[in-house]
Amino acid sequence: MGGYDNSGFLNSAEVYNPANNSWSTAAAMPTPRDSLGAAAAAYPPGQSGTCVYAVGGLGSANYSSTVESYNPATNAWSPVASLPGARADIGTAATTCPPGQNGICLYTVGGFNQNGELGTVQSYNPASNLWTDLPPLPTPRYGPAAAAMPCPVGVAGNCVYTSGGRSGGGLTGALEALDPPQPSRH
Repeated sequence: MGGYDNSGFLNSAEVYNPANNSWSTAAAMPTPRDSLGAAAAAYPPGQSGTCVYAVGGLGSANYSSTVESYNPATNAWSPVASLPGARADIGTAATTCPPGQNGICLYTVGGFNQNGELGTVQSYNPASNLWTDLPPLPTPRYGPAAAAMPCPVGVAGNCVYTSGGRSGGGLTGALEALDPPQPSRH
């Protein structure tokens, strides 16, 4: 989704089908941008199943707080609640929502904006269309990889892991895990 080339910021989206090893074009994102986060999670209210979320990024209006969901069944995009703060180069993953919430939530970690690299961590709950602030990353960074999987030995549930990226003017190899705690909602 998205990107940047000689013509500027892109809104294109492509879909890979591993069953037949082929790519196809999906509906274009409403908001052209680069350096965005993306992950699959439950649909927003009024829809059912799983969709893909395009989160934040860098666009013609600078850093973006725009979040849009793509429904593969209808080949259409829908706006959802914006990030509480605009940023690009975000790590994004989906897993069990923080305690006190139900379902699968989208998590964003790190990023970059006009203030520099960020340690920001937030979750988005599609059922409530709300963002939740979570404890910040120990190592602020932008461009990290993010994934969700079972927590390390001795910790129950699923964690959001973030690895690598740029921090403090250079590359970081830091691997950190978040076991989602009690939230404070936006």
